[in-house]
Amino acid sequence: MNLDKPNFQTPNYVKAIVGIIAGGVLGYLGFYLLLQLGLYAMILPGAMIGLGCGAQAGARSLVLGVVAGIVAFAFGLFIEWNFFPFVADGSFSFFVKHLSDLTDRAQLMIAAGTFAGFWFGRGR
Repeated sequence: MNLDKPNFQTPNYVKAIVGIIAGGVLGYLGFYLLLQLGLYAMILPGAMIGLGCGAQAGARSLVLGVVAGIVAFAFGLFIEWNFFPFVADGSFSFFVKHLSDLTDRAQLMIAAGTFAGFWFGRGR
């Protein structure tokens, strides 16, 4: 053990962004496939975004965790709107203005996906 040099690694931000994108794609596909089976797994896209980011970062980073959490939240909203738009108005702006009208289940799952994206996105 070398006591002269602190054990600090800088995360690889480019690889982490690639991991976010790959995790988002896999999370979307996984959500779609599970929805076809009748399962509502809205936590999956956010968790996959975080896992992709954290696995590729190479080091622990709170900043990457926050970025992955924000992306997971935005992507969770997009997926919910894409598959379950409001009947009154199918536009995304209407959807965002009426987030409080989402079911408790949808709100909880989007929040859980956001937290999972943050938690796993911090890296190892």
